[in-house]
Amino acid sequence: MAADNETTPTTPAATDLGNTSESAPVTQPAATTARETPKFSSRNLLPWFLFGLLAFGLYCAYMLLHPFVDTLILAVVVAALFHPVYAFFLKKLSGRAAFSALIVLFFVTVLVILPLTLLTGGLISQMRYSVTTVTAWLNEGNLDTIFTQYLNPLFDWINEEAPFLGVTAESAKADIINAVRRTGQKLLGLSANLVGQTLSFGLHFLLFLLALFFCLKDGSALVAQIKHLAPLREKQQEHILENLRRISKSVLIGGFLVAALQGLVGGIGLAIVGIPPLFWGAVMAVTAFIPVVGPSLVWIPAVLVLLFHDDWQNALFLAIWCSVLVSSIDTFMRPFLMRDSSGVPASFLFFAILGGIQAFGILGLLYGPLILTFAMVMLKIYADEFQEQLKNKDS
Repeated sequence: MAADNETTPTTPAATDLGNTSESAPVTQPAATTARETPKFSSRNLLPWFLFGLLAFGLYCAYMLLHPFVDTLILAVVVAALFHPVYAFFLKKLSGRAAFSALIVLFFVTVLVILPLTLLTGGLISQMRYSVTTVTAWLNEGNLDTIFTQYLNPLFDWINEEAPFLGVTAESAKADIINAVRRTGQKLLGLSANLVGQTLSFGLHFLLFLLALFFCLKDGSALVAQIKHLAPLREKQQEHILENLRRISKSVLIGGFLVAALQGLVGGIGLAIVGIPPLFWGAVMAVTAFIPVVGPSLVWIPAVLVLLFHDDWQNALFLAIWCSVLVSSIDTFMRPFLMRDSSGVPASFLFFAILGGIQAFGILGLLYGPLILTFAMVMLKIYADEFQEQLKNKDS
């Protein structure tokens, strides 16, 4: 009876085995799933769709603002430079942002724009006078006289010592005449263009003031929003903005101020000896951006012309004035005012300015250094972000 009442105990092993045998098919769908193609999901498409709409929206916005891009960029840069002044008035006026921004606009207009506008009016007349005078001087045969008395022996010596250069006095004379005539035509066309575009300049100036007002008033909130949207670390964002701010300050305050001072002091010296100061002083200011030679490209030929006319007293005065005063501005003031651009090599900055002028015109004086600085900052961020991978690559 005891044997009849005994039941075969169910061991855990038996139970597990039964369960395993029954659950064996569970492992098969995993292999089957690995061979199946993932189903298309709208969630996978959503980020790309949003990025596409964002890119399309930004492109449309760029097309709308394209005619005013230079004006807006210049307003942003000027706002960054004058932000300390704006912050000072904002504190003094108990947070009245709009009134503080209007005060800065008044300063910018009176101290920068108004003198520049008045200078442009006198510059156009002296530009035309100078082009006419130089053209008449060439037509009188003075260049032939200079070559006959001074330069022909030099070219003869060059042909004897280095005939492979193929440089002759006649070819050099023709090149000089053609260059002067082409430059004169461009300057006359530029002066006519400036007069014809007075209305356009006024419109862009008003847009510049409007953009500058809102950049000062709402600039901090706009920068905070851009930082929020940018997928960069806070330190990286600050590094980019700080470097762009420093190079803008160096170029506008350092480069442009030094160029303006050299043009002003050089123009005073030119006025004393009877040479039109506004036009040639402005040319001196432009050449101040060229390293090593700079304004000497203007005052040395002026000294030679005075000597050619036997006016050695004025020639000696102009040579001393420019070599001492004009050159000292570049020697002592430029390193001090452009010390914030020490992270950018001077040679790189020079090529950035030349390339910027070639690509963007006169605004390339600002765009070139900004673009170069941005590229160098991004290389620095890349090197910091992937330093471990770069070390492993070299090891």
